[in-house]
Parts: sequence; C-alpha cells; structure tokens
Amino acid sequence: MVILIGALLWCGGIIGAPLFSSGGNSAAIEGKLLYQLYRPICHQLPERSFFLEGFRLGVCERCSAIYFAFLCGTILYPLVRPLRNMHLPPRWLLIVAVIPMFIDATWFGPLLYDVTAWTRVLTGGFFGFVLPFFILPIAIEATTAYAHQQKGFSDAQ
Repeated sequence: MVILIGALLWCGGIIGAPLFSSGGNSAAIEGKLLYQLYRPICHQLPERSFFLEGFRLGVCERCSAIYFAFLCGTILYPLVRPLRNMHLPPRWLLIVAVIPMFIDATWFGPLLYDVTAWTRVLTGGFFGFVLPFFILPIAIEATTAYAHQQKGFSDAQ
C-alpha cells in the first residue's frame, strides 16, 4: 500500500504541476514547487513533454510513461500475481524491458529509427510496467521479515 500511495502521489504531482501553474498567482507557487521537485530526475525539455492546460507536465514524455506505467503495474500486480508470492520474475525480463528504452534514449535510437513521443512512451511505459514485478516482491519480503523480527521471531537457533 505504501508503494501504491507513493506512486499515486508522485503521478498526481506530475499532473498537478501544470494544473497548479494554470490556476493563477496563488496556485502558481505550488506548480513551481512541483516542477522544482521533479527537476533533479528529469530534463523537463518542453519539446519532449506533454502539455496540460498550456503547461508541460512535471516530467518529460518518457518519464511520464515510466511513472504512470509503474502505477498501473502496481495496481494490476495483485491481479497477476498473489501478494504472498515473493519470487522475483526471471531477470531477463527486466533486461528485455530496459533494452528498448536504452536504445531509444541513447544515440542508438536515432541511428536506427526516428525517435518520437510514441517511441519514448512505448519504451518507457514497458520498462515502468515491468518494474513493480521486481520491486513489490522485494518490498513485501523486507516488510514481512521486519515484522517477524519486531515480534521476536528469529531464524537463529
């Protein structure tokens, strides 16, 4: 639940930045703060960003796809895998998910094809959707181990 709430708040801020910025003087301050929050993790180039209410989202197209797909993957996770299943998917799946985004985001992409908003969204979205299937089992296992430790359970004999 913590990861889901965090993802909801993070994605809400991405959309909130342009909405606050379009809201006038008092709300524009909140919009500026949200843009500053996302600045260290995203270039925020206008030519590579989606716009809402005449203002760019808090992050670029690729980052938006990663975060919103992560949110979708987190919401759908319990429908695809039981929450008690703490086995990670095969690592090759993560590699397969990151390779298209790596190609698209580096100089390889323009050598092979036209890098567009669609390629950024598709490659970022695929990577973002796969991430919860690695992060959630690790987080669930860690919190379960912590809860057992707090109750006095131990593997030591």
